[in-house]
Order: sequence, then structure tokens, then C-alpha cells
Amino acid sequence: MSPTIPRSPRVTQNLRTSSSGKVRDVELDDHEDMKWKNKFWGKSLEIVPVGTVNVSLPRFGDHFEWNKVTSCIHNILSGQRWIEHYGEVLIRNTQDSSCHCKITFCKRPSTGVPTFMRYKVQCSAGVAESSTASSGSGMRDCTEAPHRVGSAFGNLVNSMPPDHERNFGFTQFALELNELTAELKRTLPSTDTRLRPDQRYLEEGNIQAAEAQKRRIEQLQRDRRRVMEENNIVHQARFFRRQTDSSGKEWWVTNHTYWRLRAEPGYGNLDGAVLW
Repeated sequence: MSPTIPRSPRVTQNLRTSSSGKVRDVELDDHEDMKWKNKFWGKSLEIVPVGTVNVSLPRFGDHFEWNKVTSCIHNILSGQRWIEHYGEVLIRNTQDSSCHCKITFCKRPSTGVPTFMRYKVQCSAGVAESSTASSGSGMRDCTEAPHRVGSAFGNLVNSMPPDHERNFGFTQFALELNELTAELKRTLPSTDTRLRPDQRYLEEGNIQAAEAQKRRIEQLQRDRRRVMEENNIVHQARFFRRQTDSSGKEWWVTNHTYWRLRAEPGYGNLDGAVLW
């Protein structure tokens, strides 16, 4: 699942779980709680993620977390578009402070498209975080070809689809994310954005119909917000709940109801607001 929970500020929660069918045998629990800030600089767009990615391995008692670096799309309006990542990623095990890894992505010069991306990797095991000279620690410089929108981007998954340069450099997987079959439609909750008519019209190239539907949907949102404010109703997320740890850090976690409600009674049998 990858829902947007609050919209202002926008918070996106991703949840992936690997299980053999029994709770005690869960091998992987991966979730991320992200807020996004955008900075437009005229010719480039910076995307600044605020939040952490969490991966738990219950069988081993480990919980790893790390942040994401800033991504910048250069030449967004004209010219050859390319993506650059820069900043620091700190990977740590919250259950074991003796091991961590820090990756520093170096920002490239502002002129020209670089032929490689430089980053530094610093790992520490069995020593304090500030140590880099003891056994088990070290630093090395690496270089890697940059991600170019419409060319190398996504090649790690599959070869790029036809006309990918005209379709924002999307991979085949990305192009199919909004696919909606009759069978799938019957199983989805009303909040699923694949049901949005404006999004569907835009994907089909019908800009005029998409704009009309978008205005209608935004008016529905304003009407619902006004009714809730007049009646002192606070919105409650259906599939997630807010959680705060002892340090005051706040994030969203699943309440494990999505798949249960999908199976019984089924989202087609549940009441909900008119969203689209």
C-alpha cells in the first residue's frame, strides 16, 4: 500500500510485508513515512524528502532505518533532462548502536551533464560512530553513471518501453501503475486514486475533460471540508494510525485492516463519501 494520509503537509506512507501466512513467521516489514518539499529554481526542480525508511527483520531482532537524499531534476523545461542525487544517507540499526553506514552523495558542478556520480561510503562496525580508523571501519570513494530521464533511468528493472522519452522516461512498470481492470475495480476501496476520472482522462490525453473533472473533484473536497468544520468532525485515516515514540518522533503505522476489509465484507459493501 502507498497512500497519502494527510494532504497538508503531504505525508506518504508505504507498506510492504513479506510473510508465510503466520504472524510469527514474518520475515520482512518495510515501511516509510515521508513528507516532500519542492523547490523550483527556474531551470531545475529539487525534491527534498523528510522522513525515514524502516526495515524490520523480526526473526533477527533488527530494525534498520535511513533517510533519503535530495533529488534534483535538471533542465526541466528544455534541453536534456537528467537527475542528480546529493546529500547524506545514514543507515543505522536502532537495536544495535555498534554498527552504522553513512553514504555521502556529492553534488556535481552546475555546468554540463556529468558522466559519472561521485559518492563516499563510510561504515563502522564494533566502534563508535565517529571512528573511521579502527578495525571494521573505513571510507571509500565510488563513481557511478548518473540517472538520465528517458535513457538509463529504470534500466535496472527492464529495457525501456517504446517512446519512453516522450512519456517522461517512465519504465513499463511505471506506465502500468494506473492500470485498472474490471476484476481489480471490484476489489478496490473508493479512496483508491486509480478510480479518479480526471487522472484517467489526463492519461488518455483528453485535457479538457480532465480539467473539468478536476474542478468538480476539488469542489467536492471543499464541500466535505466545510461540513466537517461546521460539525467539528476530525478526519480519521481508515487504514493507518498516528504513533509517537518516547523521543517525540511521530509517524504513521498500519492498523492491519486493509486486506481484512477487502476480503470481508468487501469494499463494495462499505459506505463511503462521494470522492470522485
